[in-house]
Amino acid sequence: MAKNSTRKSFRLRFPFWLDLNKPDEADLAEKIATLKEERAFVKTIRDGIRLIWDLRAGRLDVLFFLFPWVKEEFDKRVNTQAVSALQDQLARLEVMMGQGMSIPVDAHPKQLEPQSSSPQPLRVPQLTAPVFDDDDQDTIIIKRNKSTDAAANLVHSWRSLQSN
Repeated sequence: MAKNSTRKSFRLRFPFWLDLNKPDEADLAEKIATLKEERAFVKTIRDGIRLIWDLRAGRLDVLFFLFPWVKEEFDKRVNTQAVSALQDQLARLEVMMGQGMSIPVDAHPKQLEPQSSSPQPLRVPQLTAPVFDDDDQDTIIIKRNKSTDAAANLVHSWRSLQSN
């Protein structure tokens, strides 16, 4: 004879208050009453908390899961914006070509050049080593004076410069 193993569920209750003198909260109370009549209040609370938590974390997964039409609209607008931006860019390029202007290839090298799997050298101008005109002059060495009399330090520094 098999034993029927029944587990007791562990349930938590989270009561909250609404101030019916505030119009927004009174409106929420009416909506809660409707949700309770439809037996959808608890599910709505759970979904709402999941949604807010996800959105605050910068994720849209729960939003798109709960409201698939939002994802469709989002994708449609993103695609429309991308196509519109490409069309604007093509129109500018056509105008530049019609006026005989050169198209700046360096503007978007990743879009205009084929991608290669091997590293490519950077296009940088050649640099020459600096030339100093004063290499034939003596180097001035100033020694630090550690005394605390600032005026005496200043006069001493001036004298050491004149003696060199």
